[in-house]
Amino acid sequence: MLLKSPKEFERVARDWAVVYAGAPVGSADNGSGSSLDDNRQGAGEDSAKYDGYNKNLIDRFTSMGFDVDRVVAAFRYVGVDRRGGQDYELEEGRMGDIAARLLGE
Repeated sequence: MLLKSPKEFERVARDWAVVYAGAPVGSADNGSGSSLDDNRQGAGEDSAKYDGYNKNLIDRFTSMGFDVDRVVAAFRYVGVDRRGGQDYELEEGRMGDIAARLLGE
């Protein structure tokens, strides 16, 4: 991809850096317009599915194969703070509680 489509490569690399490495959203945006940036800002019909939680927080669990609705329900069940839709690191214990709920334990 780098050789055949460098702009697409840069876009995908930037998106993956945000999703998988916690890079700040919108950093190094050359005006290429990342679709990921639009998703992170809560635009579109999917924003209601996140129930006020930051998409990055939810995606940490959906990337493991859980669907958005179940993850949001688990967040609500264990009392995860929405913090105005901001991204933040969940405490280890809270992550364990969410995982246990998602796994039916």
